[in-house]
Amino acid sequence: MIRNAIPYLCVTAMLLFGSVTASHADWRDDIGWTQLLSERGTSLANGSGVVVSHIDSDGSGDYHPYADHPWFAGKTFVDGTGTGDPTNGASRHPEFVGFVFYGNEKSPGVPSSIASGISEIHVYDASDWVVNKLGLAVDDGSVDFGSDPVAQPFEVSNHSYIFNGFAEDDAVELLTKVDFLANQHNTTYVVGSTNVGTDTTRQGWAHNYNGITVGRSNGGHAHTPTTIYGAGRSKPELVGPGTEFGTGSSFTTAMTSGAAAILREQAKTISTNAIQNEVVKAQLLAGATKAFDTGWSRTSTQPLDSVFGAGQLNVRNSYLIQEGGEFDGSTTEPIASVGAFGWDYSSGITDPLLYDFEIGAGEVLDELSAILTWNIDVTDNDASGLFDPTTFLANMDLELYDSSSTFLGTLLDESVSTVDNVEHIYAQGLAAGRYTLRVTSDSDHDFALAWRFSTTAVPEPGMAMLGLFASGVCFFRRRRRI
Repeated sequence: MIRNAIPYLCVTAMLLFGSVTASHADWRDDIGWTQLLSERGTSLANGSGVVVSHIDSDGSGDYHPYADHPWFAGKTFVDGTGTGDPTNGASRHPEFVGFVFYGNEKSPGVPSSIASGISEIHVYDASDWVVNKLGLAVDDGSVDFGSDPVAQPFEVSNHSYIFNGFAEDDAVELLTKVDFLANQHNTTYVVGSTNVGTDTTRQGWAHNYNGITVGRSNGGHAHTPTTIYGAGRSKPELVGPGTEFGTGSSFTTAMTSGAAAILREQAKTISTNAIQNEVVKAQLLAGATKAFDTGWSRTSTQPLDSVFGAGQLNVRNSYLIQEGGEFDGSTTEPIASVGAFGWDYSSGITDPLLYDFEIGAGEVLDELSAILTWNIDVTDNDASGLFDPTTFLANMDLELYDSSSTFLGTLLDESVSTVDNVEHIYAQGLAAGRYTLRVTSDSDHDFALAWRFSTTAVPEPGMAMLGLFASGVCFFRRRRRI
């Protein structure tokens, strides 16, 4: 039975606005897009051909961008809710979010969204989408997952709003359905974490498994571990800088959706593996940059920083990871090294998979960022139109070995969370030699691995400086605040 009314649902966009008066350097520079554009020019993917959904609300029922605004010239809006007025009933919040996500040139000489090539956008009112499109069951105190969610065959889905007022079982129902849809349609769901510090009651979609939760680079967002639907997981996964519209996570979510659309477009020219949502997520997280003045760190059992996740979105790094190509893991000692940028998608794992990389003579590792991620499985056991789910989460680990003298000779670092569906290795300062990333799993399950590493020449006098660098090897496993 489906809800026709929403007596206790509060869907709010304004809390994701942040400060609208704050000035900020151009966010396109901050996330590496400007540099990438200068390097790739007109060949750079811009989201062309990627079909997206934009679910939004301004808190008063308006959810549609102003479709006749020049920012959206040439765009086709499909009203999935069916009650929006794209001219008189539109709203500033979805307008600004839409511009950051897929907008055209803001004004002559003022840049557009990074994904201005997106031309087909399906818009929904957030309340309608949450209750009716997901098929939320009537809250009668029983465990009831309601009807099957309406198909959402979109490549990227942006959610720059929050909701509260749900009982825990209702929230779990909604989260389970979103993760189910992510698997069914291979959708990259990008959701915002509220701009209310450590408040967990308004996190809404932030507790998902199969999407990407985004906060703010200034740390002003909800960032405590998940409390429902698998407690103790690290959220958010990414953060982003402020924009010309403000510093809110509404906009960091939208810029991350734009980055996902760029990767999705480019992936179609590479392989079917490249378009998997696990791969896009791994590439976005592995590309993130760390702000060490904030005290970014991780531990072996907490893969992401508790405030900043994998770090700040950097679309250039992620694009280079995708361009680096797919490298198949080996079940035996690898005979070749992977590239400095690269990724792998495996449809299953029965034995550990191994990936070698080399730091050349006279070089030292500047940084290594490697992300392993996989989806939670959601199976609907009812074919009658009701939703009867069971879930399964594999437990995977990521390890880093020094194989310079002996293959897998010394374990240098590991990411072995038992609750997250992401593992992260981040290292600096390794000396010249051979190193191995090792992926293990407790079950045969698909996953994505993405990485980037860079090296720096050791200056003269070589050996003395090498010793200095070697003594400073850091894996960022212990929290420190500066």
